[in-house]
Amino acid sequence: MYSFSILLQSSIFFIVVCVFSRIDAGLAKSRNYLSTCKQSDPQFNECVKNEASAAGAYLAKGVPELNIPAIEPLIIPKISMEQGTQAINYRATISNLKIHGLSNYRIDDLIINMDAKKLDAKITFPVLYLESDYDIKGRALVVPIQGTGPFTANLTDVKADAHMKGKLFKKKGLEYVEVKDTAVKLTVKGAFAHFGNLFNGDPTLSRATNEFLNQNSKDIIDEVMPAIEEVTSTLLDDICNKAFKATPWDKLTPK
Repeated sequence: MYSFSILLQSSIFFIVVCVFSRIDAGLAKSRNYLSTCKQSDPQFNECVKNEASAAGAYLAKGVPELNIPAIEPLIIPKISMEQGTQAINYRATISNLKIHGLSNYRIDDLIINMDAKKLDAKITFPVLYLESDYDIKGRALVVPIQGTGPFTANLTDVKADAHMKGKLFKKKGLEYVEVKDTAVKLTVKGAFAHFGNLFNGDPTLSRATNEFLNQNSKDIIDEVMPAIEEVTSTLLDDICNKAFKATPWDKLTPK
């Protein structure tokens, strides 16, 4: 269950970068990634929404020019996580994490204010599948959890409500955009996870713990979600800025 944070952080980043930068007008022309939307178009928001919606196949393969790796699957070598609250207390390491399904997304709504450098987007991932190795020790609600082994999870109807704001700065006479004040709200409608080899492979404890976690997945997700959203927002700011440093603002936003 605790791998949800890394999944959601990674998922939202790739799609929001696609929406906000539109894979760069120059790259779009040379690589046929996307067509180019102009600010003067009365249907500018709809145009960008359509472009970003069609970009899944390119994001699946990755866009090295924008520091975007392949996302089908997205592979994350190692992540360390911990949380200490009354309800959830754990330390965990996730290794060789593979996330499947990130390129199959739907942009439900998109509003861009170019003058204010603001973006609001609602994105849905119908199905996401995770597989990794894990090492965890802690407690979820009233149940202890401890083990090392394989981890898998299926998530359905993952929704993200993202709000981003940018500001312009000059570098070598050219204007670039810097993203700041990102906020992300996340919801997961369905979740099923399995930790293999819990409690040194004890079949009774392992089965009971996995059943408890899945029966109480909503409560567990609700507990960890504020921390997930905070980390996701910070991650978006950091990685989007790395992507935007590659392209001046006037090329991202043709008139």
